Amino acid sequence: MSNVSVTKAAELSGVSRQTLYNDMDSGKLSFTPKGKNGRVINVAELERVYGSLSLGEKGDKDVSRSVKSGQNELTLPENQLIELIKLREKLSGLESLTDQQQDEIENLRKSLDKAQDSHQRLLEDKREDKEKTDSWKKSFDALEHRIANQEKVAKEREEREQKLLDENRRIRQAYSKQKKALEDEKNKSFWKKLFG
Repeated sequence: MSNVSVTKAAELSGVSRQTLYNDMDSGKLSFTPKGKNGRVINVAELERVYGSLSLGEKGDKDVSRSVKSGQNELTLPENQLIELIKLREKLSGLESLTDQQQDEIENLRKSLDKAQDSHQRLLEDKREDKEKTDSWKKSFDALEHRIANQEKVAKEREEREQKLLDENRRIRQAYSKQKKALEDEKNKSFWKKLFG
């Protein structure tokens, strides 16, 4: 996780998005432009400006809080709590990886657009100079090869992204089931807990 979105950066650093934008505009926090209006921030830069980051702590606190509030009424198996924490961490990692994959796909699309523009300009140029025609043919072949490779890479990345999204969905469903099971257990009456 080298670069993160502004939302993720706010989550990691514990400051608001507005504070991040103000610090970026003032030059205190450096960033990398993404698209027309987007920005990504390097994790090392966040640590430099705001100190140590809270990786995943928010989710862990939420889980701990819900368990602590129910401890007066029931004792939860430790393995379920650990499983929930692991699922939250894995989900966070997959979301970060998905963001990176989307950035890479966007960069590949931009490269493909540039290559196609060059390709189009070559087709529209109608000069008959033999030497330039040969050079254009070589460039055209190289561009076609490059475009074919970029399309293949983009397709592979999209397939990987789809797999990640499917895995992300599976983890969310598992997390929801675990959370519901914990809530159901918490809401059982004293007698049901005692006699099953």
